[in-house]
Amino acid sequence: MKEKDYLRLKARIEAEYRQNLDALNRIWKMAGEKSKSQETLASDSLLGELMGKTDTSTSEPTPPTYAATGLAQHIRAFIEKTTGTFTIIDVERAVIPSIPEVKRNSIATALNRLYTAGKIVIETQGSGRRPSTYKRAPGTTQEGQ
Repeated sequence: MKEKDYLRLKARIEAEYRQNLDALNRIWKMAGEKSKSQETLASDSLLGELMGKTDTSTSEPTPPTYAATGLAQHIRAFIEKTTGTFTIIDVERAVIPSIPEVKRNSIATALNRLYTAGKIVIETQGSGRRPSTYKRAPGTTQEGQ
């Protein structure tokens, strides 16, 4: 990389950073001007607009997604029924009939959170196209989750 390329890339990154910081400041100002219920709606819609994920033509809140309505619960139920080890593919096959729109990344995130919380352990670390193998952590039950 030459210095000219470096400076051009640095300027572009700094410009994006300034835009994001300005947007955050606008959200902060809007939050101070609105009531508590309006504050949440305004910041959610502005953040979504900035991230390119929300239609701002309406002010109605979006309905909850599968992530908000129980993906983790479906995964926990699968883990409780499973004896032995399982992979993300096994979890995906079990969850898709209930939540067809679920993405593998969402399942991976939920599994990672369960691992971090100590509810599951990694039996074999995955590599490349080979997925990690998990098992229920010793001593975990449905009530403990």
